[in-house]
Amino acid sequence: MKLLNKIIRRQKGNSTLFAIVLTLVCIFLLLALFDLCITYIIREQTKEVSEAISLAIAQQLLFFDQDELILMAEKMAASRYCSLAVCNIGYDRIEVSVERKTELAVLERIGLSKFKTVRSSSSVKIIYPWARELGLCHYYEFGY
Repeated sequence: MKLLNKIIRRQKGNSTLFAIVLTLVCIFLLLALFDLCITYIIREQTKEVSEAISLAIAQQLLFFDQDELILMAEKMAASRYCSLAVCNIGYDRIEVSVERKTELAVLERIGLSKFKTVRSSSSVKIIYPWARELGLCHYYEFGY
């Protein structure tokens, strides 16, 4: 019995250290999970912004209003705390890429700083009303 009491007294210090270390590891993992959740939420927000910008530019192109499209896109991105990374405007295709920086609590400190910037891209294909696919326009083909 005395031997068992000695063993239990010795283990009290070890079990306390184990409980403290286990608590710290759990807190660290929860903070890392919280960082990943924040990154995912910001990714969804940047995706919404990039889609909104690409659709707005497509609408302006349909009405032949091409003045200050890039400026409009930058203002739309800035209104949601993002920055416009890439904006390629073609005749029938628009590609927009938006990025936003995040503030990470744990992942940045352990060397995973590549998650600090979140970028989302969207592209839109424009089909004009005079395109043959819609069948709204009469056209003629001449052969030789």
